Amino acid sequence: MARLYNHLTSDLAYCAVSKCLEHKWRRNDVQTYIEEWTGYSRKELYADEIAHKGLSVGMKYNIICELACAAEDMVDGIMHGIDPDLDPVSVREKPDGATGKIRRIAYLCMRHQVLGHLVKLGIEPLLNARLLPTQHASIPSKGQTGLARQVERMLNRKLGIKMYVKTDCTSAYASVMYSLCIDLIKKEIPRAKWILACLRVLERYAPDGHLIIGGYLDAWLFNFVMSYALRYVLSLSKSRRDNKYPLVIRAGTFMDDMVLMGRSETALRQAVKSLTDWLQRTFHMTMRTTTAIIRLYTVEEEKEHKRRARPAARGCPSIDMGGYRIHRSHITIRRRNVKRILRCFTRAWTELQATGTIKRQRAMQIISRNGMVSNTDAYRLCHQYHVYELLKVAKRVQAYWLRVADRNRKERLNNAVNQHRIHREALCRVAGAAG
Repeated sequence: MARLYNHLTSDLAYCAVSKCLEHKWRRNDVQTYIEEWTGYSRKELYADEIAHKGLSVGMKYNIICELACAAEDMVDGIMHGIDPDLDPVSVREKPDGATGKIRRIAYLCMRHQVLGHLVKLGIEPLLNARLLPTQHASIPSKGQTGLARQVERMLNRKLGIKMYVKTDCTSAYASVMYSLCIDLIKKEIPRAKWILACLRVLERYAPDGHLIIGGYLDAWLFNFVMSYALRYVLSLSKSRRDNKYPLVIRAGTFMDDMVLMGRSETALRQAVKSLTDWLQRTFHMTMRTTTAIIRLYTVEEEKEHKRRARPAARGCPSIDMGGYRIHRSHITIRRRNVKRILRCFTRAWTELQATGTIKRQRAMQIISRNGMVSNTDAYRLCHQYHVYELLKVAKRVQAYWLRVADRNRKERLNNAVNQHRIHREALCRVAGAAG
């Protein structure tokens, strides 16, 4: 049991702070946090960045060491019942660009973020032991593309998969309470006193006591909870002539979205019903009502449909998940995502033909949408809409504007350092005249 969590050490605190500050050193809230807890002023950070063309390794090391000591002291105070006095979590409503839904995004102070990274590193052995290979959201080196590739491999293996059903949880994050996560972790690692104490503190600061969208630790905790549901549904089986047959052959998840694959419609309906009842009874989570169980074509049937004369008759049933449409023989892009991508590339090509270049905003859109195109079988789309030519121009445009931004930042830093030097010299002259 003791091997399923990490003890609180200086090295663990150093790793947590280093991970938390990674790629964030120029942010205003990070520099304010550094000024407050290390004694380094912004002018010292600016001068070091100018001298070394970026913060030096020695400066970063000193800052991380001091912040790690402060993080250890914070956890030690929590263990002795001292409130860390974190800033309240601010929640803002932002529309989701892909679906238009209003998301309640939480913004955490830096000490809150450091504490979340520290707890995540503490329970990392437990997460490695409990999370399943078919869980993809918020996990490094996986994501939407990893999910699509894995599901495609499942469909093409000789497992007898003929049907699938897709379902998800209603208000997933708002349904999972911190108290539930604490109970599960306490059951798994009861000796991890410092982790449980930190989680109770985070529970007090969480709005309404549930997991929040935007928290680093919260995404890992949700995946940890969903791993129990995934293992439960994979354990369901039926008996026939003294032999056990699984109701679900394979399952894949992307956060709260879940796809269940099996041999028969009856088995999948029974699995969905059992999973819905179990989640409501155990975790008080509600699964979205789903009745559409779809039969997948074989590779031969898909090839036959693709050879049909009418384009409208070439469609095949697919697993629509993570922005992709996954078939046995190929992977395409979700229809509404295709519309956005084609609109973006068409406008960019028109602009390139008219002006010889493209705007920075459109260049960023092209670069961001290229991942979905390059990871699917969209060969004709790439040639028809000049994707490769546009991507080459977009990278050059983005590189130019990054050089401009870097030059402007250096000018601002030099001005700030010079003003600080002039102010300090004036103070010295005033002090000398008074003396």
